[in-house]
Amino acid sequence: LYNKDDGSFGQFAESDLMQLIEVVNSYIKNAATITNTPLSFFNLGGQAPAEGSQKQLELGLLAKTRRNQVSFGNTWENAIRHMLKLESVYGTEVALTWEQIEDLDISVEWVSAEVRNELDEAQVAQIHAALGVPQKYIWRNLGYSEDEIEVSD
Repeated sequence: LYNKDDGSFGQFAESDLMQLIEVVNSYIKNAATITNTPLSFFNLGGQAPAEGSQKQLELGLLAKTRRNQVSFGNTWENAIRHMLKLESVYGTEVALTWEQIEDLDISVEWVSAEVRNELDEAQVAQIHAALGVPQKYIWRNLGYSEDEIEVSD
């Protein structure tokens, strides 16, 4: 610690920081409770729950995610609409009236909120391959992009 008035140096005395840590942990616990987020996702204790418990806890988080997708999607659509209006007034790239912008069909499409089970997906892919399903279709279902699929050919 430096004292600019007399140029002296010093240091703080040792102290127990557990009280401050408990305050922070209390805020984290409250945030988890209010947002319906499993406390284990914040990993306060450093120990993860068992696999079965983890899957059960994820169900509430997935439901919250699905619920928020609608709200966030609507907000994003409104933001795009406002951006187009600003560009139509102050920019040169959008040559639409505000009425035309309001009539645009702007929609956000989310990937479904679900926990991926890669083992199940791999087994389904093996079954599809054995049934003669085209390789590109299998890769697409596994989440590969069109560019990644083209590189593999």
